[in-house]
Parts: sequence; structure tokens; C-alpha cells
Amino acid sequence: MKGYDKGALTFLNHPEITTDYLEDDRFASKAEMESLVTTAHLIVRDLYEVFNYVEPCDANQSMYSHRIYELFLRTATEFESNCKGILKANSYGKAVKDMNIFDYFKIAPVAKLNEYKVVFERWSPFREFAPFATWNTSTYAGLKWYQDYNEVKHNRYDNFALANLENLMNSVAGLICILHVQVGNNMSRACFEGFGSSQGNQTETSTGSFTITLPRFSDAEHYEFIWNQLKTDPNPVDKYNF
Repeated sequence: MKGYDKGALTFLNHPEITTDYLEDDRFASKAEMESLVTTAHLIVRDLYEVFNYVEPCDANQSMYSHRIYELFLRTATEFESNCKGILKANSYGKAVKDMNIFDYFKIAPVAKLNEYKVVFERWSPFREFAPFATWNTSTYAGLKWYQDYNEVKHNRYDNFALANLENLMNSVAGLICILHVQVGNNMSRACFEGFGSSQGNQTETSTGSFTITLPRFSDAEHYEFIWNQLKTDPNPVDKYNF
């Protein structure tokens, strides 16, 4: 997928700005879009299945199990796939097989990933998960949940306790955020209509399963992206030079 959906923040003030570009293969192939949203949808569904056995609360965040381990690895791997897809679509100068977390970090300042927060409706008491909070610097800083994912992936026997509920929650939150970077407020309808109605405004987007607090962009960072005017352009979507 090319670019990122910063322009989504201006939709309510400018009704002529729509997400119709998401249906255009020049932005992203329909097959790719369907694959991304379906996988994320299934992961959130399976997370809520875990909640049938482990109460989602702060007291249980250190609990670990084979089911949590399985979903943790699936989710972190999907996060990697999303990041690689963004970089590849923008002609990033590195083969996909060679990309790593230092490359994914380059998406952070563009999309302000460190400002994203996710609240899961079932988690009690209220808690905001900020999976990229440490990425608020110009140089790479580690993500604990991602580092733990690599530790348990390569040595489950010694590091099994890292496959815990807190790491799983942060990995799912991270996947939700990176998906929002690509499809904006439209993701709630595209991916999670089965979980309830969705709403979007300038600061958040909600589904029946979670609410995302979005990053703030200054007026100088906003741009007009009126698809009805751009779609006749042979190359309406620019690539970003990561």
C-alpha cells in the first residue's frame, strides 16, 4: 500500500474529501487490502476468544499460555508483514526478506505512530495501550513487546513467560495502529463491521471492540486529497521516500 492516510483527519470538515481512493487498485490492490483486513479481523476475533478464558484486566497481564503464545506470534508476524508492505509499495531500497525493525521504525515519524493509543472495550479498568510510545525519538528505540516476541519465537522453552497477555495486547494494538495508517478511519467499516457500528472524528475512530486515539497533525501537515479531482490523473498516488 502506498502512502499513509494523514488526510483522513480532515474528512469531517471537508465532505468532498472521501475514502473512495481505497477502492482504486492504484492505491492498493483489492486482493492485498482484503488480505490485510481479513487477517486483522480474525486476530481481533481470536483475542476476544482468549478473553473467554483469561479475564482481560491488569491483574492478569502476566498470564501466559500456549494459546496466547500462538496468537502473539501470529499478530507480531502480521505487524511485520504490514510494515514490509508499506515500505515495498513505496519502493524502499531494500529487499523485503532483509527488512527488520530498524526499517519499520522509519514509518514512525511519518505516521506519528508514537501518538497512537488503543482502548479495548473488554479491558477493565480503563487502560490505553500505546504500542509505539518509545518511538517518539529521531533514533531507533526498542519496543518491549516486539523484543519479547523475538525472544520467545527463537527460544520458547526458556522464554515462554514472555508470551503473556500484556505483550499480546500491545502486539494487537500495534497491528491495529499500522493498519489504520494505511486505511484511515475507513478501517472500522472495512474490517470490523461484525463487531458493531463505527464512528470517526478528528481525534478517534471506534468499533464495538476497540477505540483508537489518533495522532495530531498541525495545519501545515494537512493536505487536500479530493479523489474526484485526482482520479483522472494517470499517477494520482505518490510514493513516499522513506
